[in-house]
Amino acid sequence: MKKRIRQSYIQKRNNLNLNFILDVSERICEQILSQFPLEDAQTIALYYPFNQEVNVLPIIEALLQKNKRVVLPKVLSKTTMGFFEISHLEDVEVSAFGVKEPISTVEVPVHTIEWMFIPGVAFNPDCYRLGYGAGYYDRFLQHASIKTVGVAYDFQITDEFIPEAHDVPLMYVITENRLLQHRNEDDSSNPNMGS
Repeated sequence: MKKRIRQSYIQKRNNLNLNFILDVSERICEQILSQFPLEDAQTIALYYPFNQEVNVLPIIEALLQKNKRVVLPKVLSKTTMGFFEISHLEDVEVSAFGVKEPISTVEVPVHTIEWMFIPGVAFNPDCYRLGYGAGYYDRFLQHASIKTVGVAYDFQITDEFIPEAHDVPLMYVITENRLLQHRNEDDSSNPNMGS
């Protein structure tokens, strides 16, 4: 079931045209910068967009200009990933998977990451994420205390899949049209609930 849904949503995303991606990504970036208290944070994890994912490069640039510590994921083995700092958008290289990853070899301690913005193939309305199937984020977040935000186009929100026991919900999912919050979090719908 998950495999079929994953293929369907990857296909939908692959069919997006460049103008849609740029326009909607810009709107989502504006939402992120206005909705979340990133001014109060020092270390923020993002991702280098891959395969038509929401383009968050403008956020990375904006945070770097404000001297924030920006970290991106890097696959370390078949089961693990870590986060590494970049100082410029050029501080990356293409991995064996075709994803741009940080060149740095100095892993950033998990406990220093305050906010993490995460891509996905699809998300459900309760902020559970469907990724590519390797489980890197689920394993990484299992024992981490980080404020997590899924970043998605609105069409990626679906109730077609049911979370499994090992799935870790995100605190929020943001699209160009809405901000979803996991129901076990603070009842307030405002993410500005502290840094």
